[in-house]
Amino acid sequence: MKLIPVLLGAQDWNNESWDEEFYPEDLPADWQLAFYANEYGTVVIELADFRTPVEREVLGEQLIDCHAGFRPLLKIDMADAMPREAGDFLGWLAQLDEDTGLDRLCGVWLGQADQCAVSWQELQPWRAAIDAQLPIAADLPLACTADQMQRFAAEKISPVWRIAGQGRAAHADPARNTSLAAWLALVETGLPARELAQQTRRFLEQEPPENFVALVVLEEDINIKQLQDYASLLRLITG
Repeated sequence: MKLIPVLLGAQDWNNESWDEEFYPEDLPADWQLAFYANEYGTVVIELADFRTPVEREVLGEQLIDCHAGFRPLLKIDMADAMPREAGDFLGWLAQLDEDTGLDRLCGVWLGQADQCAVSWQELQPWRAAIDAQLPIAADLPLACTADQMQRFAAEKISPVWRIAGQGRAAHADPARNTSLAAWLALVETGLPARELAQQTRRFLEQEPPENFVALVVLEEDINIKQLQDYASLLRLITG
């Protein structure tokens, strides 16, 4: 199995239950993200939560305090935003720190509530608005033609891999779309740590990307002990 960095992270870093179990009691709230970043490789930043200048100012101050290896994932709900909003946010982020700019992000996740597959026609305006250096992950059609796969690959658009538990792994049949390497894996709520490790190994044995994999746990109130268990097992299987 090819060894590549796995960026494990949660859906959010503002979890009230972590105040006693993870964050030091005297740690200011605006230092929590930097503290979290020392333990985990990524976290979801939802565009919908940072639309105003004040919200972005607070986020910017926290991101600057994080070390350079921390790579958040920008999530955009396609039903709740427009491509120009994505471009505006990324323009702001690029100016936040001239040394890192958009390199702070591992990529962009274009999400839909119903997880329906999106076509190239639907993705095209988003790809045009999002900086070309950033990879995009979305729920792509399972049965892509060779031409469609070539176009998605050329535009740095990859499928989302969903680790769903009970031996069911996401982006479906590994015999399909093998030429589209997924870099984003989403973990279903309540998945046992051992099963997550097994599914992650299977995922990495398929067609992993060249640089990294972002593994995000989709549970709003995840117990920090569970996240720590995930991290320990992932270290074992990824070296």
